[in-house]
Amino acid sequence: MIRRNVALVVAALALLVYPAPARAQGTFALASGAGDGSISVDVDAFGAFMNYSYDPPGPLGPQSTFSESNVAMRIGPAGPRNWLNGAASPVTGTSTSCTSTFTIGGLSFKLDQTIATVLPQGVMLTQTYTITNTSAATIDFDLVRYLHPHLGGGITMGGGRFAGPPEFFRLFDKNNSPNTVPLEITGQGGTVPATDRFEIDDFPRIDMKILAGTAFNNTVINDANADGVIDAGMETHATIGVRNTFSIAAGASDTYTTTTFFGSSVTPTPTPAPTPPPPAPTGIEGSYIGSSGLQSPAQEGTFGLGSRGASLPCPACAQAQATPTLNGPYLLNDGSLVVYHVPPSPAAKEEATVADAADQSAPGRVLIPAVALGLAGALYVRRHGIG
Repeated sequence: MIRRNVALVVAALALLVYPAPARAQGTFALASGAGDGSISVDVDAFGAFMNYSYDPPGPLGPQSTFSESNVAMRIGPAGPRNWLNGAASPVTGTSTSCTSTFTIGGLSFKLDQTIATVLPQGVMLTQTYTITNTSAATIDFDLVRYLHPHLGGGITMGGGRFAGPPEFFRLFDKNNSPNTVPLEITGQGGTVPATDRFEIDDFPRIDMKILAGTAFNNTVINDANADGVIDAGMETHATIGVRNTFSIAAGASDTYTTTTFFGSSVTPTPTPAPTPPPPAPTGIEGSYIGSSGLQSPAQEGTFGLGSRGASLPCPACAQAQATPTLNGPYLLNDGSLVVYHVPPSPAAKEEATVADAADQSAPGRVLIPAVALGLAGALYVRRHGIG
């Protein structure tokens, strides 16, 4: 209890020193779907949003959830940042997409925000910033996506970083229970820095770091085994920061895209494609490949591959073609055994034998043309009678 009270005091002090960003005048309601997979979220002209109402796919019903999401910016390689804010155009659009524009320094921003239900998984909010340098010199800056959600009716969450591709960051409630609605975010565009890229840590540490300009350490809190995920039993009041850097020449443009995926309490299991049956043997009783090539019509008891003239199964042919130097036994259609070697060149000649349990074969020699089997070389086999 003492620890929790101290944490609440620290959080309150942090809000006094690092206040949440002022909302732009007016928000725009985006909505998608009806019933399962439907969502309503109010976004502002800079891409920030807080509360949303969401009915995730699956048995969980509609819920209203708090989730503080913002983007911060810093011009130059060091120093404090500010949340995107200021004067902006009115947000205009439809129920599923909207557009706004604003200017910061010598950078002109056009923000397109779209929302779409992706059944059966969830809902995707995509926010794309097209950034144009209207000044006469190159501008270096960074953008940082921040996410501070309360999921499953509480503040204790698991999650982590997942390398992908694409790389994404996920938070879900403590037990990943049926009451959870996991959130995933991405940050794409410009340059993905090798250092100072991301951090997942307790509230309010991440937003304090963002605004102070302190570097991220590319770690996940309570991740003792360093697998990029908060350890089970060590869930916490986690928040995420993800950074991208930009260098835009005078008159040039670049894009920054950040997505928010509102997940589902039910994760569908992909159905693997059925394994196709092996191809049927192409030969018939009495068919053969002999010194004169493929013969037709087939004749019983002629020189051939296999006891009683049975044909070589296609799987063996396929494996022999795939590995031209393969040696090994293969069973034929009737249980006979072929031990063969594929010569490494057409000039080489190797011997293969065909035998059955009674060893009724009489010695014989048959040349199998390379063109007939698609192999580089020829084989010698023993003659098999009809026995």
